[in-house]
Amino acid sequence: MKEDEHCLREVIRILLAQARATDDEEDARYGKDNSGDELPEELCRRKTRLKKIRQAMRALQQRAREEAEEEGQSQEEAREATPKDKAQYNFSDSESCIMKGADGFVQAYSVQAVVESTTQLIVAQAVTQQANDKQQVAPMVQAIEQRAAQKPDELLADSGYCSEKNLAHLEKQGIDAYIATEKQKHGSKKACSRGPLPKGATRTNRMRRKVQRNTGAAI
Repeated sequence: MKEDEHCLREVIRILLAQARATDDEEDARYGKDNSGDELPEELCRRKTRLKKIRQAMRALQQRAREEAEEEGQSQEEAREATPKDKAQYNFSDSESCIMKGADGFVQAYSVQAVVESTTQLIVAQAVTQQANDKQQVAPMVQAIEQRAAQKPDELLADSGYCSEKNLAHLEKQGIDAYIATEKQKHGSKKACSRGPLPKGATRTNRMRRKVQRNTGAAI
């Protein structure tokens, strides 16, 4: 897009110069009021393409800022974030995103679902363009409240949802969370560390200990 934008600006400049020269010639030949004011088709096509590229670049810029904030950068740092040169944008479906799936990279969406553990009913769902789940805890808790008219007492989630920011949000909401802190084979269990947590333990450290205890592991 960067290369196309530079090239299109130069082509448009040349085409506009040619158009002005043609206008001057037609004005001299036919008079100022006797020629149409439509833009040449070639110029219209390139201007439309340039407009789409600029919209895409603004979208990538916004995405870079949001990713910087999610990584814990300050708002000032996030405002200065720029898209990587390999950042991609889909012109035919701009809301989708390239994600890694079972069969490689695909243009896709990420589907979120919250299930009530006893009845197995889906109580909230959403479709996002974020490739990972780190950003989805807060919006899905909000979705539960909107659809079920109540806040959950407890919440279970896999390691894809574990982050300091998410654990802090659940703590603030008064939700008793049990979130895996790392991937492990189904049915396996890691022994709970003995002794008190070290001073300055993070929320993730405390959650790891919580889910390793017999009660947490059972839940």
